[in-house]
Amino acid sequence: SKTVKSHFPNLQASALPNDLVLDPELNPFLLSGYLTLYFSLNVSVSAEGWNNNIYNKLKHSFSFSRNISELEICKLIAEFFGGNYYIRKDNSRVVVNIVSLESCENIIQFFNDYPIQSIRLQEYLIWKEFVLNAKAFRASNKLNLGNLDKNLSVFFRFIEKMNQVSS
Repeated sequence: SKTVKSHFPNLQASALPNDLVLDPELNPFLLSGYLTLYFSLNVSVSAEGWNNNIYNKLKHSFSFSRNISELEICKLIAEFFGGNYYIRKDNSRVVVNIVSLESCENIIQFFNDYPIQSIRLQEYLIWKEFVLNAKAFRASNKLNLGNLDKNLSVFFRFIEKMNQVSS
């Protein structure tokens, strides 16, 4: 597919058997490749979510959407990482969202153990750095607001990097 070729330009094509069945016990190497093909990463700083805690302004997500025929594996993946899955109203697709800090840390630990082996690595590393900085920021600045512009400028730089890599 075009998606596979764009992420793995040197990969030689071969046909998969028609009766391929995915093991309900997720193979981590297969899962790493599967997620690499389909994931979408997002980082942002929200105008909302103040509540005396700058961390609430920071948004990070790891998500992907697949055909409804892959519902079972999507459920397993969502459960494995601590995310959520949603079925679209027309029952054609399932969307997996991983947004909590703890769930994003699960993604990071997984890709530390089973690294991304494609050109998506750079994009992922920026997202990872945003999440880890958000975690450190949350731990050290619960109510210490300090200089808001200076504190948030770090995260805006990550967003700029992500936009450069994604375009």
